[in-house]
Amino acid sequence: MIDIDPKKLKNLANYCLVALIIAFFFPWIEVYRIASVRGYQLPNFDQTVDAAYSILFFQEPLPAWAHWTPYAIPLYAFYSLGKQFFDTAVNEVADLHVWSGVLGLIFSWSYVIGYQFMGLGALITFITSIILILIGLYEQDSEEEPEEPWEN
Repeated sequence: MIDIDPKKLKNLANYCLVALIIAFFFPWIEVYRIASVRGYQLPNFDQTVDAAYSILFFQEPLPAWAHWTPYAIPLYAFYSLGKQFFDTAVNEVADLHVWSGVLGLIFSWSYVIGYQFMGLGALITFITSIILILIGLYEQDSEEEPEEPWEN
């Protein structure tokens, strides 16, 4: 197994969490540099597309809360960063890294894979999410059991 300095790994995870937050303000959908939709504009864009789809195909639109779920990416990244400033166990922080990465991966997957109008924000979110998942899994795997003070 490769031995990596945990402090450097934590710094890389923090940089990735900040990148997730910043990437939310970059374009996620770009149409030949003419028009773009940023991450924070996704709910409004998705509601417009869903309304048009339901009108054209006479289907029930998604509930309103479903369109606002991409906001979970920066909110959970903020939560993960804030949780690290408190005395939190390494295993809990590793779980937060994994879940931040999974959230980013779920939401950016459809914009990156097979979508010709992918923007920079979706790509950054996709890549940093994969890195966060790998960091979290490595931290969980490398966690050592704490020594009990009364054992000799």
